[in-house]
Amino acid sequence: MPVDAITLAALLAEAKPCLEGARVTALHQPERGILSVFGRHNEMGNWHWRVDLRDGVARAHLSQDALVKGAAPPWLVQARKHIDGGRILSVEQAPWERVIRWRISGRDQLGDPHVYALVMEIVGRYSLIALVDEATGQILTASRTVDETMSRYRQIAPGLPYALPPGAAGKPALADCDDAALQALCTQAVAPWSTWVGKTFSGLSKGRQQALTVGLDPETGGSELCRRLSHWREAWRHSGWQWRADGEPIAEVGPGGLAGLNEAVDRYYRERLAEEARTRLQERLRLQITQQRDKLHLQLDEVETAWSRCESAERLQQEAELLQGNLYRVSTGVEQVELEDYFDPAYPTVTLTLDPHLSPSENVQRRFRLAQKSQRQREHLQGQRQALNERLWELTETAEMVETATEMADLSALAADVLPPETTGKGKAVATAQMAPEQYRSSDGLTILVGRSGQQNQAIFKELSRNHDLWLHAQNIPGAHVLIRLPKGSTVPDRTLEEAATLAAYFSKARHATHVSVVFVPRRHVRQPKGAAPGFVHYTHELTVLAEPNPETLPPRVSAAPM
Repeated sequence: MPVDAITLAALLAEAKPCLEGARVTALHQPERGILSVFGRHNEMGNWHWRVDLRDGVARAHLSQDALVKGAAPPWLVQARKHIDGGRILSVEQAPWERVIRWRISGRDQLGDPHVYALVMEIVGRYSLIALVDEATGQILTASRTVDETMSRYRQIAPGLPYALPPGAAGKPALADCDDAALQALCTQAVAPWSTWVGKTFSGLSKGRQQALTVGLDPETGGSELCRRLSHWREAWRHSGWQWRADGEPIAEVGPGGLAGLNEAVDRYYRERLAEEARTRLQERLRLQITQQRDKLHLQLDEVETAWSRCESAERLQQEAELLQGNLYRVSTGVEQVELEDYFDPAYPTVTLTLDPHLSPSENVQRRFRLAQKSQRQREHLQGQRQALNERLWELTETAEMVETATEMADLSALAADVLPPETTGKGKAVATAQMAPEQYRSSDGLTILVGRSGQQNQAIFKELSRNHDLWLHAQNIPGAHVLIRLPKGSTVPDRTLEEAATLAAYFSKARHATHVSVVFVPRRHVRQPKGAAPGFVHYTHELTVLAEPNPETLPPRVSAAPM
């Protein structure tokens, strides 16, 4: 349910004891469309008030998020001059509107005490924040400007008088209806009830309309609807928000319990936005991987085409030697010559094409040069083919890791393998913190490392492994690199091997199979070809074990710190 006027009123009623009388200690914009106001109350302590102006998640509430500083836009710099360090005198809400007004005692440009109003309009795509001179009513600064081409009802710009956003014309606010007016309106109510509520009253979101009318009888629901609307009206008038039909406070309902509505809203949006960000990054990685794989397949096709057009170096070498051994039979100026091919046991006659402008010996040298050139071309193409296939394998492994990743940190680590690096305005790449491989603790107390990206796999191979450690991977299947860190001279316990194999099976493309074949080999028998992609390795002396990729049998995970 969106934060409508009712929800905002409940949030403010709960937050008022912390806000009123407190001193503003900092104002920051951690990202575009978000304002973080930090303050301190002598009795209630420190607090963080978060205002989000972004469409779809517009809201204002107390937050437990840590301080995140960002570049201050000009409007915020101007607001800081007047209210940073000021004391909040009162916190008000426009009747039945998603508009909050903080009266703050600050300083004017001469340093004299002055009262300002920090106005927060939480109205979806048109949300804004404005600092208003309380004495004159003029706007001093605002997070966005609105001119006459954008709105014919009101304009927002420094120097203009501030006015509330236009309400829903012709719709009364529920709080303004007395019993008689509410009864009269409800006698005209018709199903569908939620549609009627939305058309009749202002300030109620669609989610609120549905919540107020859920379960009502299509024929006889009018009287019950009137009773519910009356409850909400009285709650608005008296700020009696923490009530339920069973008498239990809202904050005590639900697993774990919450300190109040502000914490509930804060947690809900934090988890929702985190999940949305995770989903967006996952989709972005999927698209990027698909595009890169398609590009690699096209490059491989080009390599194969070039390979097929490249003459065999071995055959050119043989022709050069045949010609060299039969120079006495070749005349200058001829375009072709027939010779017995003594490289073939049947001694067939072959026809060699010559350049008539060259002497016989020059034609021999020309063929030797062509053989060397063809050999170099094929070596180059073979190197390209190997590099492209290695990158394809790496992307296949990364694609599987993207599908199995459940945490934002895992996807961020994978993004370093797939997405182009971010750059500053000067074109310099922005350094990003690399996450260490995941750590697990086996039943025998041994550390098991799991690489969830190409960079993490590379770290396991290059930096975190020793020759006597045990390396595991799903056999011939894209997946994570797994390493059991063993004391020198010891052998791996059976239970630890089983748990590590389960990890290798679970974090592989075959995670949904009943059983997965997993190879394990001492780290000293794992090597990386020169110039290979991160995490691409070859191994020998391997043994195999069957593992069941069951998440319930995974060993406990230990937190990993950034590398």
